[in-house]
Amino acid sequence: MANKTFHLNASASGELIVQFSKAELKIINGLMSDSWKFEVYDWLIRMGIRGRPLEEILEEYCNRLCKYGISLERAVVAISTLHPLIVGIEYAWNHESGNVKCEVITRFELLAGLKNSPFSYMASNKIPFIRGRLLDKDPTPWFPIYNSLQKQGISDYVAFAHFTGDHKLSAQTNSFLSKVSESILSSFSTKQGSGFKEDEVTLLQSLSYPLALLAKSYARMILVKKILGTYVGLRPSEHILSGKIERGSLEMIQAVIWFGDLCGFTKLSDSISSGELIQGLNEYLEVVSRPVTEQGGEVLKYMGDGILAIFELSESAEAVADRAVSAAKQVFQNLFKLTEQRKNENKITFEFDLVLHVGEVSYGNIGAEDRLDFTVIGPVVNEASRIESLCESLGCHLLLSKDFISLITAEQPLKSLGKHKLRGVQEPKEIFTLASVKS
Repeated sequence: MANKTFHLNASASGELIVQFSKAELKIINGLMSDSWKFEVYDWLIRMGIRGRPLEEILEEYCNRLCKYGISLERAVVAISTLHPLIVGIEYAWNHESGNVKCEVITRFELLAGLKNSPFSYMASNKIPFIRGRLLDKDPTPWFPIYNSLQKQGISDYVAFAHFTGDHKLSAQTNSFLSKVSESILSSFSTKQGSGFKEDEVTLLQSLSYPLALLAKSYARMILVKKILGTYVGLRPSEHILSGKIERGSLEMIQAVIWFGDLCGFTKLSDSISSGELIQGLNEYLEVVSRPVTEQGGEVLKYMGDGILAIFELSESAEAVADRAVSAAKQVFQNLFKLTEQRKNENKITFEFDLVLHVGEVSYGNIGAEDRLDFTVIGPVVNEASRIESLCESLGCHLLLSKDFISLITAEQPLKSLGKHKLRGVQEPKEIFTLASVKS
């Protein structure tokens, strides 16, 4: 039978037109037998279009079902994420609190314990529906979570799985994780004496389709934000997602410039394997970057063995400068520990040079039409690079410009290294260091 067109009132300004198959129309007809059921279905569609957070939608969804007489005690929706450590996010609602809690699911947790859960069983075996009548003496199949649910007085448990076919993982990745990443799962529990009525299970199953579609859309949005934030930084990703994507779209900001470089990287790259080199580079960049973000800074880019970060002076300039100094001191403490550890393991070690400067920069999109970079440019950035080139001749790993130290309020053991001529800069600049940082 040919598909028919069904009209959903999506918003006050227009109409959403959806094509339904014969099987899907059967579900719709069942929902339309009661106006409130279709109202819930229609509401889910509209909330998905608006992009409301999943936790808000699940909370309202469960509260609506309860209002219409469905005895819900607990509801869970799980979505997958494309992340090196996190498999997914679980949104759990319970009747007592009436709200939703979010919990991340790590790969370790999934493989260690959650692998024996109904969700994992359904995902790995492509099973779309499971029901556990917990009033029965021995529900089949049995899952460890049933013990906990029975203690809570749960009488019936239903779970639905929808398989997307998305996020195909590489052949080297655990196939179990791959199957989980392609699934959107939901479950509902009741304390009702005889469990869910059959028409209630049918309703929950029918509504699981728009709920899964909504969850998939929300998961995709989270995925985009996480990946974009990982590759370009949190604030640039927010700018990009808000529509600031035009080439040459720049704003002038005042910021501390954090310019660093690993010493001897090029020389070492010719003497060791690429695998060992990359492992060492990743470990060093990790301990260098973490204090920046912990102190409110933003890593803009890695330039081979170098790093460019900023601390925007969006609040008290003195407070930001003090945080930047705290981050710098933490970096060198981290580097000392990492270097000692790697020496004990007979691994290569690096030294790190860092410059802190301050001034006005242009912040935004630059590049070719089909390849843009979100970064900072300006004389201050160039001066920071020139100052960094003095580290070796001055015998110091941390250099601070006079402009920068003028903002520091916290007492610091500053030491002047004199005025120095910078390439391309007319006036000599006085350079400082912290006596407490080992050279």
